[in-house]
Amino acid sequence: MLVLTDMQRAYLKKIRALSEDHQGNEVFAGLTLEESMRFNFLSESLLGQEHRTQEDVDEYLSLVQKHEHSRLHLLDAEIEAQQNRSARH
Repeated sequence: MLVLTDMQRAYLKKIRALSEDHQGNEVFAGLTLEESMRFNFLSESLLGQEHRTQEDVDEYLSLVQKHEHSRLHLLDAEIEAQQNRSARH
């Protein structure tokens, strides 16, 4: 399980940022368990730090892009499904 507060977990679930992998592990949408753990670590450790390495920033941005692409794709699919249900009623 990712290291998150209850408030963080609730918010991330609400915006469809969290998912489960095929083994039932909590992950960030679109990321593997290892990537999710790294993303979580980088998210917390890069906040407010002045001495971050460019490699860490680049890795973080790459994971953000992968995660957000997947999350937005999921949201698009949910919206489309809702519209299809509405059109049938």
